[in-house]
Amino acid sequence: MNRIFLILCFCTVDFSLIAQKPVIDSSVYQKWPSVGDAKISNNGKYALYWINNEPVGSQTLIISSTDGSWRKLLPGVPKGVPYFTRDSRKAIVKLSGDSLAIFTLGEIRTEVITHVKSFRITQRCKDDWFAYQSNIPGEKCIIRNLQTGRSYTWPNTIDYVFDEIGGGIILRVWAVTGKDSGQNLIWLDLFHGKSSTIWKGEKCNIYYYSFGQMGSELAFITGIARNGVLHSAIWEYNSEREKANLLICDTSREMPADFSIANEGLNFSKDGRKVFFRIRRVVNGSGILKRQNGVNIWNYRDVYLQSVQLSGYSPSNLAKECCVNIDSRKMIILSEVDERLIFFEKKDNNQYVLVYKMPAPDAFYKGESRPSLFLESIVDGARVLVNRQFNFNSFKSYEPIISPEEKFVVWFDIDSLCYFSYEIASGAKKNLSRMVPTSVYDTDAARVGRYQPFGIGGWLQKDIRLLIYDQYDIWKVDPCARTEPINITHFVGQKKHIVFGIVHSGISGASQVIDHPKCTVSAYDRDSKANGLLVWNTESTIEWDKSIMDSRSYWIERVGITGHIGYRSAGRPIKALDAEVYLVKRMSASESPNIFVTTDFKSFYPLSAVYPEREYNWITDELITWKMSNGKFSQGILYKPENFDSSKKYPIIFEYYEKRSDELHEYIMPDFCHDRINISSYVSNGYLVFVPDIYYEPGKNGAGVVNSIVSAARYLSRFGWVDSTRLGLQGHSFGGWETNFLITHSHIFAAACEAAGVSDQVSSYGELEFGTGLSRQELYEMFGQGSPFGIGVTPWTASSLYIENSPIFFIDSITTPLLMMHCRQDVAVPFEQAVELFMGMKRAGKRVWLLEYDEGNHSLFGNEARDYTFRMQQFFNHYLKSASAPLWMTRGIPANVKGIESGLELDANGIEP
Repeated sequence: MNRIFLILCFCTVDFSLIAQKPVIDSSVYQKWPSVGDAKISNNGKYALYWINNEPVGSQTLIISSTDGSWRKLLPGVPKGVPYFTRDSRKAIVKLSGDSLAIFTLGEIRTEVITHVKSFRITQRCKDDWFAYQSNIPGEKCIIRNLQTGRSYTWPNTIDYVFDEIGGGIILRVWAVTGKDSGQNLIWLDLFHGKSSTIWKGEKCNIYYYSFGQMGSELAFITGIARNGVLHSAIWEYNSEREKANLLICDTSREMPADFSIANEGLNFSKDGRKVFFRIRRVVNGSGILKRQNGVNIWNYRDVYLQSVQLSGYSPSNLAKECCVNIDSRKMIILSEVDERLIFFEKKDNNQYVLVYKMPAPDAFYKGESRPSLFLESIVDGARVLVNRQFNFNSFKSYEPIISPEEKFVVWFDIDSLCYFSYEIASGAKKNLSRMVPTSVYDTDAARVGRYQPFGIGGWLQKDIRLLIYDQYDIWKVDPCARTEPINITHFVGQKKHIVFGIVHSGISGASQVIDHPKCTVSAYDRDSKANGLLVWNTESTIEWDKSIMDSRSYWIERVGITGHIGYRSAGRPIKALDAEVYLVKRMSASESPNIFVTTDFKSFYPLSAVYPEREYNWITDELITWKMSNGKFSQGILYKPENFDSSKKYPIIFEYYEKRSDELHEYIMPDFCHDRINISSYVSNGYLVFVPDIYYEPGKNGAGVVNSIVSAARYLSRFGWVDSTRLGLQGHSFGGWETNFLITHSHIFAAACEAAGVSDQVSSYGELEFGTGLSRQELYEMFGQGSPFGIGVTPWTASSLYIENSPIFFIDSITTPLLMMHCRQDVAVPFEQAVELFMGMKRAGKRVWLLEYDEGNHSLFGNEARDYTFRMQQFFNHYLKSASAPLWMTRGIPANVKGIESGLELDANGIEP
């Protein structure tokens, strides 16, 4: 308790003691505390949040008033989902062991319930009902109304779920004592106390159930095993009836041969008269494709390679989407195995679902293999063509959407680089962004083969307007294209380089409707990297107020396709349902993420204060601008230790990917290295780290890397505190390829570490992905990473480009020692890419080490990450700090002592590796 109190309290820093602060090492990684998820009560007066790893190896739940006048600390509470009741009077928390606590907010009173196996609470009902299952013999389910005290008890409960509106609860129970007697399904009306046994299972089991939107309908899947095969059926129940009715089963006449009902994806239509479900192919009664002995015949006419078919990733193993009419029992197959439905499980006022045929593997170069988009009737299965032969990349970067009221289908067309709408009622197709005077797609990304829009911010009520982003501003667009678009941010973004984005209450999505008169908007300054939040009155335009901007990070809704911010932001703001009160997380490179309360996004009250970095020699960051070799300017982040001394010389490591200067205010938690270096740890231990933005030209990625990084190294080497003889490189994935390219085109770096990087663009083009068996050709011709050569540009049509960007052909130029890290089971970069470079450097007499890990994928975790962290640290310490080399570098580790000897001990003989 005392330690928790110390962490929560603000502390002042005595700067005279900075030099005495301990550096960060691996002993602190697994005990570093951080603030976790948060919730706010509906009235905005209470909040709860987690402190992860406090106490070490556990967590503490804190329930607090938002004005700080009342607080409950609950150390050691298991991670779960605590709830506030809808009336904001109580909080329900699962305690350690098998206890449940009901706290009366603002008071001392607490009710503790023991022998609790699980619990649930209603979220949409006007009353606060909650249910819990007892773990004592009989497995009772107790359902209680927290406002009236009314309760029900049901024995032998297996599972229980409240309906969508909280008026009823479904109880799945053992039919009699003894679990071999089957299962029954009971519907309990919470308001009237009436119960109905709607299905008796005998020897059948219930696998999946789903409620209708009205709360009075239920569909569920049952199954019984016969001769090792599961036979399934779908049942439907309405609260006005006594029993459930059979809708369809595996043996129904409408069911295709060799297909069975899948135990997933069960949903009602909005009107409650149809049920959506999935069917899957059954192979030899198991549903699993098995490799047969003999020969695999690869035919150039095959749509899917033999490797894909045998891996199980071909469409033949996917599900068909279906629906069945409750009244007529008529079944309609809505999609074939090579098709996909979009939003079919949501609203269907127009009785349609959106269907597209998935692109075949050769769609990136065959126009006829592109998918087409249809609207399909869920009444009779009739299809209406919306758009023929989309550019397939639109489905990888931006899928078509149905508007919330289902009046329109909207998509981004890559061929014209415009948004289009299709009005479902009239069939009219309109170009929405034609009249937007600015670009709605990322022009920088397009130059390297990625044709992606900046995105959609959401819909206004009744589908009357659509919000579309350009690079900076937000446009209000008429989906019928009858009126001109309105720039609701008054071009402030374009003029001041401020990126605006709509912040939705949940996960941001293009189909979300903004149905509240006020909406939260994020603002991000691309030049200074300042961030802020504001409230937008949706009936007017957005009024810009620069006083909200802060040199810290709150939430950045978007930056750009080539930027990597957004998911790195501190956390999405959380609004109280019935009050203008918000919880926000705030962070910077020198300030760990903490929770604050605000009503105007200008004044913030601290709710948490977890700052473990104050106890260590932490990091500082600054934005650096320099002129690249081509005369253009770029930006990057320079990280220095808190005890930085300009009279000393420091080694510096360059760590990169694409454009990452937007991470200026990101807090980097100390951790083992899973792929990239952990900047906090390296800087705390006396390194400088620089993260530069990199600019590319089509087909000239390698030249862009040299232009950006070498120019940055030369610029920083002018400062007296940079040791220009001890420059290091480290990159992962695409950054790993960049590392490989740099050491073949520059001699200024003293050491380099690449992780999971490509070395040979020619061979990589022709290789297969591990696990899926998919070809990598599409990666090189379409997506830009590795080599943005363009559609139709192949190693045999533009061999010089592939060779120029392949480090393997320039091994003779390498003078930099290289440490490589690759995993056998890497699904992104074939392990053979590591072997090619290692064998080539070994043959050429270059200094190279390859860390090959049996476990891990494109990154490392657990013991493998720990091992990689130590070895990479030793490698850089030797070459950039003149530390002794470890035995694994000087003499190696024989395979017969793998896992027995680590070789991490320093070589006492001082042998140079």
